[in-house]
Amino acid sequence: MRADEEALLSFDDVDVQIGDTPILHGITFDVRAGCTLGVVGESGSGKSMTALAAMRLLPRGATLSGAIRFDGRDLARLDERALQTIRGGDIGMIFQEPMTALNPLKTIGAQVAEGIRLHGVRRGDAERDGSDTDRRSGARAVGVAEAARLAAATLERAGLDNRAIPPGRYPHELSGGQRQRVVIAIAIACRPKLLIADEPTTALDVTTQAEILALLRELQREEGIALVLISHDLAVVADMADDLVVMKGGRVVDAGAFDTVFAATGSPYTRSLIAASNWAPESGARRASGGELLVVDDLVVGYPTGPRRLFGARDRFRAVDGVSFRVDAGESVGLVGESGCGKSTLTRALLGLVGVDAGTIRFAGGTMVEATSDGRRTARGDTVPRALRREIQVVFQDPYGSFDPRHRVERLVAEPLHLLDTRPSRSARRARVAAMLERVGIGSEAMRRYIHEFSGGQRQRIAIARALVVEPSLVVLDEAVSALDVSVRAQVLALLAELARDEGLAYLFISHDLSVVRNVTDRVLVMRTGRIVEAGNTARVFEAPEHAYTRELLAAVPTLPTPAR
Repeated sequence: MRADEEALLSFDDVDVQIGDTPILHGITFDVRAGCTLGVVGESGSGKSMTALAAMRLLPRGATLSGAIRFDGRDLARLDERALQTIRGGDIGMIFQEPMTALNPLKTIGAQVAEGIRLHGVRRGDAERDGSDTDRRSGARAVGVAEAARLAAATLERAGLDNRAIPPGRYPHELSGGQRQRVVIAIAIACRPKLLIADEPTTALDVTTQAEILALLRELQREEGIALVLISHDLAVVADMADDLVVMKGGRVVDAGAFDTVFAATGSPYTRSLIAASNWAPESGARRASGGELLVVDDLVVGYPTGPRRLFGARDRFRAVDGVSFRVDAGESVGLVGESGCGKSTLTRALLGLVGVDAGTIRFAGGTMVEATSDGRRTARGDTVPRALRREIQVVFQDPYGSFDPRHRVERLVAEPLHLLDTRPSRSARRARVAAMLERVGIGSEAMRRYIHEFSGGQRQRIAIARALVVEPSLVVLDEAVSALDVSVRAQVLALLAELARDEGLAYLFISHDLSVVRNVTDRVLVMRTGRIVEAGNTARVFEAPEHAYTRELLAAVPTLPTPAR
């Protein structure tokens, strides 16, 4: 921090331990008033624990030493009653997963109003709204009606039009980006001096991410809010941060002005993060593609919408509307598009998890799904032969959510083996699972453990092992690396590239991270409102996009600057 600038928040030699386990070690940095501090590091580096320490929301059994000074007060020395006036009032926090942060039983308006009623109307709010304020206390209590009015105005400020998305909506009725805007509205409702954003855009598509980041910039510019932005996406941080803190193993390894830390003079660990962010497969690492493997022809998948009718069928919304494409053997194809474009519905149709209204899905010359000639809807999975089910496997975005936590890894990885014509014996099954775990770099000793005992990157490797245990020809990767930090993401992508080269696998790579898609795919499909609006060689689409929507997506992608030499 420069000598002429004041620190709003300062960590001074902060240690945190839970029980006998040290978590944070001598954390020291400053957050300048009105500026953005980016905090980066791989999973387990202590980023989120540092944010929780600032809010004094540490887990039970945690002890904290050192000083955390905020606006002239040491938060480490305040009692719980004093902290309650600061949390949500002077310091707001945006959590990573909005569905976890929001109460599913309360309307979004009620959740924003709750903080306003707890902390009252501050002087700046009252002057802005034209109301009277007790100037001595700087805040006053508000009634239910006024809190509801202020909540509605705050939701508008966060980009949620009250006419289109009224405050009476519930969280499950909103998209991911809309829910994140609600969380932001809650955090800014009381005009905080400091906003802590913990991975606020991790699960969002690039256009929604750009909108959320633009909203945070606008709020910072208009309100003078200091922002702590925690992210594993270095490109996002580069686009936002004035200052940078790099963490590893609960320690700060680099800190200072962003340009200084990002330069080649940064620590080896910082340089390794930058290299991992720009990961690309080695030249010639991909195997040449073969003949047609998966062919989708004029596929239509719809959902009933609107009220039931006394006579006639309900209207149907076409989530997938006349989609046609192919994936060749050994080829990697990317599927991109913003939330709600139909990517997930198309994936479920390919896996036989939803029925189709029209069109066909053929795999390796055999028909997987075909709508009936009389126009009746095909029931989900009713025409997919078991042999073809084996040939297509999937790796989901959240490996923890896709595993049963009650079972050991051996059973989890062995689950798809029921698709084989002849089920292997117990000893053969164990040998097959052990070999596959070794293949993905986990080790056969993992068979005896439970999924909660592994890190996010290890869980994703186990998910890949489960997908490959039946030796498929095509693997659908549904946002398989979007929640991973850059170093783990690079490791998983390198593993996938190696498997494609050695095993001849084909991939359908579904992702909102266009930088990853650019590096790992041969062709790319761009999807919007249920249709494929552009398709072609990946290099051509990224360098010379033809459709306006593709250009819009590419313009929203944050870029990582080249470090100074």
